[in-house]
Amino acid sequence: MAEHNVQRHALLIGASEYDIPGANLPVVKEDIKILRRALESSHYGVQELGTKQSELATRNRIRRIVRRFCAEANENATLLLYFSGHGIHYNNRDYLIPSDGFLDYPTNLEEYLVPVDLSEVFNECKARTVLFFVDACRSKPELLCPSCSKELFSEKWAEGKLDPVTDREYAIVFSCGAGHVSRFREDGRFSFFTKALAGVLSAEHPAQNFGDVSRALQEHLDELTGEGDRQIVRIRAEFSLEPELMKRVICDGPVLSEGQMESADTTKADEPPPCITAGSLLERPDDYPSQKVHACALLADLFGSTEFRLKHSEDKAVRKVVHHNRIVSDIIAANHGVVVKYVGDRVMGVFGGERCEKQAVSTGVAIIRRLGEVNASEGLHFPDDLNTSIGVKSGRVCRIRYANCSVEDYVGFPVDVAGRLCSLAGIGQLVCDDDTFERIQFPDSSWSYSDAVERFVEGLDEPLSVRLVVPVGHSSKGDLIPLSGFTRPIPEAAKERLKSARQFYREKRFDDALRLYREILDVDRGNFEANIRCVEIILHRVASNETNRFKILDEVIHRYLCIAKQIRPESSRVWRLLGWAYYLQAVDARDDSLLSTALERAKLAMSCAQEYMDRNGEVETGILLALILRELGRSDETKRADSLAKANEYCADVGSQIVDFLHRTHSDHLAIQALVRADLGEEPDVVEKMLAEARDTDPRNPRVHEALAEFYRTRGQARI
Repeated sequence: MAEHNVQRHALLIGASEYDIPGANLPVVKEDIKILRRALESSHYGVQELGTKQSELATRNRIRRIVRRFCAEANENATLLLYFSGHGIHYNNRDYLIPSDGFLDYPTNLEEYLVPVDLSEVFNECKARTVLFFVDACRSKPELLCPSCSKELFSEKWAEGKLDPVTDREYAIVFSCGAGHVSRFREDGRFSFFTKALAGVLSAEHPAQNFGDVSRALQEHLDELTGEGDRQIVRIRAEFSLEPELMKRVICDGPVLSEGQMESADTTKADEPPPCITAGSLLERPDDYPSQKVHACALLADLFGSTEFRLKHSEDKAVRKVVHHNRIVSDIIAANHGVVVKYVGDRVMGVFGGERCEKQAVSTGVAIIRRLGEVNASEGLHFPDDLNTSIGVKSGRVCRIRYANCSVEDYVGFPVDVAGRLCSLAGIGQLVCDDDTFERIQFPDSSWSYSDAVERFVEGLDEPLSVRLVVPVGHSSKGDLIPLSGFTRPIPEAAKERLKSARQFYREKRFDDALRLYREILDVDRGNFEANIRCVEIILHRVASNETNRFKILDEVIHRYLCIAKQIRPESSRVWRLLGWAYYLQAVDARDDSLLSTALERAKLAMSCAQEYMDRNGEVETGILLALILRELGRSDETKRADSLAKANEYCADVGSQIVDFLHRTHSDHLAIQALVRADLGEEPDVVEKMLAEARDTDPRNPRVHEALAEFYRTRGQARI
């Protein structure tokens, strides 16, 4: 049990009533009642704001009471702040919406909000431990403010920029992560996060230190929300103080008898998952679910080994594989993982226990770093250097033993997906799904990781939200997760609609075509043709004076083109359409950064068109590049001359290609038409005249010369 000479203070702020129509949250008052009882049982002194009609949680009141609350604490205090209400992400920051929050206009919103990042206040505070629990992000932004939803991103909630808080143990605990909302019971009795938090902070719960409280909080939250979409707690902390913070006692546990204390002291560490034989599984398949346990699978693949094997001796290739596999397996074992198997140049490891996700990702990062050190110390350079790609996925797995093999195997969905994610990773990169990453409540400060992005993974119909992780300062490059392009079968439900949609598109019945293509995407989100056609129809129809054109273009980019580029990253058409969408947005918003993005996408389109010898793509992209460069020249006088000169070069190149293309296609048309007319019995003189015109149009066209040779050969045979 914790000692009570430690001073504990809690400030509970609830924004239950809002000036924003339809935004009231009656559940907030119930949350504060529940949490207050739990905190008082753990000897917290509790203050409240927002539970009385006369003292609503306005912006000024929140800022004033937080500053006073922190200023009055001494150096031995543990401070717990809590906010329940609405929250949004805006301009790379997370904000709480006070009762008098104003969201009518999408500019200068921070003037009406309260930042989650209260580092300025906390840095002036003397308390050794400051914890901020945020039960917010209750609704999608567009429900709070339809007119400015494009400015508010729930997809980035809990990922906002935080300034450092120094010389104290500090963490912000969000009720949910990016892309999710904090849910509550329909009857308004409680919010799931706050109910779970109250349960684990109560003196009746055995968890006492912050680390145990955090783990128990997620477990209790999972129990409350059930089997559906998980609400994952997101913790942002001062990395350098993580060990001390995790051990910091923040609440009282139950009083244990001597016998209970002895039992607690002798509790065994996590044991490996139970093993089931293949025979018993086949005989009693109903036993399978009960044998599964939560674990995290890691798969490391020697990068470029197949190509190396083709170009080098077998002995050299085998030595490289063995060198890689030995390093990987040693590090897995050293980090308390189980080396499950070796499959050629791949090594699979499994980690168990409450912190299995962090162990697996830490191990993967350590493997990448160690291989880099080996390359440097042994002077290994391409193609002899050792590089790996790693996939990590957690979930429920089963440990299997086969009768004719002494080695045990692990099977389950996480193992399969880890292999797919491994294929998605580049050189010296680790890719894990976002669900796995969110379970790591304290990402290590030695990691560098991307935001969560959606990528199609082979074998799954829906895209998976994934993150890229690499060691900080490591030589592995690539701050983007590679775009996965693989052949996807078209579902039966989409095939007939696809035929009809194509027919409508050919007949220029664009409303009907758009409706059907959207229906196709409802059952086959990754259908490349449907995504591209939707974009083309929308871009063709959107008027320059349409008031919501920027929002429509946002939909084009994020709903359709971001999916299409994952399916066919080599498509010039995809990058060109992205360039057009950003260009139109830039023109509307007069935004040079969007114009630069449009230029970057257009250059990618040109590169793809040239690589795949797409003449038509080169012409269309050249026109787009000229437009973008002209606009850049108009918006920035310092770039005017250079931009317009480059635009003129593209125009000249496009003009040349168009003339060449027209001559070639007109020549082809005359040649084939002449041969068809000859077969139909046309007079030879007429046919010869058409072939002569084709030759004059494009003298270097080999198809014209082949047609002439065939014509004269046929005439010669006819005379004989």
